[in-house]
Amino acid sequence: MDALTAHGAEPVPVGGLYGKVVSRLGLNPVGRSERRIVVPLMGPRRHHLADAAIRGRPVVLAWDVWEESVAEWIELLRDFRVPVVLCTSTAAQDLLRERGFGGRLLYLPEATSVARYRPGVRLVERPIRVLELGRRWDAWHEPVHRARLLGDAEFRYEAVSGQVIFESRADLIDGFASSAISVCFPRTTTHPAAAGAVETFTHRYLESMASGCLVLGHAPADLVALFGYNPVIEADVRDAPAQLRSILDDLDAYQGLVDRNLETVRRVGDWAQRATCIAEIVNSPTRERPVSRA
Repeated sequence: MDALTAHGAEPVPVGGLYGKVVSRLGLNPVGRSERRIVVPLMGPRRHHLADAAIRGRPVVLAWDVWEESVAEWIELLRDFRVPVVLCTSTAAQDLLRERGFGGRLLYLPEATSVARYRPGVRLVERPIRVLELGRRWDAWHEPVHRARLLGDAEFRYEAVSGQVIFESRADLIDGFASSAISVCFPRTTTHPAAAGAVETFTHRYLESMASGCLVLGHAPADLVALFGYNPVIEADVRDAPAQLRSILDDLDAYQGLVDRNLETVRRVGDWAQRATCIAEIVNSPTRERPVSRA
């Protein structure tokens, strides 16, 4: 990450052939070096951790710690003697502690690189009225789709799971900047069996706000705590079309919330702030530094 290299961190490649071979052989190599290596893990990826562990002591930045995979996480962290885990969810932090992880567990909220996005024009001027990027919650989506409130160009979503809406990173940034409403629900809402009790806000919330979108859906408690207020319009699933129609008819009334969210995400949701916290944790491993909040 650029923000970490600005603090003097040296990139170390992981997840290569060595890690894959070691993982297939069922080995758990641990090197002698005490150098700390920050390893971002999107799920319990053994081959990534194997590469890092032979080079030093891994500090794991853990995404996607769900109840269905927590046993695999615990086994992985123990096998490679991971001393510190940074969780992007307080619920995941609690879950790892409850299931027996004995190392240091610290909460590091999700973040984005705010400067990479464009706030765009005001809500009322945006041609895409509603954007559903990523997994859908059909209990909200289907009634809205059936109501035919929007034309095809105004309502962008994955017609089938995994469909590519924006072909490139540049198209994605343009798409956010052209969208008035970004629909965001946590996995506890869309896939409760997999998520269990681990409610967390995703990168999608922050990049939506950095792009000047109004976020409609549900705000996890971690997001409310980080911002100091609820930055999300809570969806009314009992009559989603009526609520959406009301919002679309008065978009300009929400511009103040959008502007406030943009200012707040710049202040508390950027990777530059998280990199400072990570650097302090890595350089002073015996000291815990609470995450600053709005």
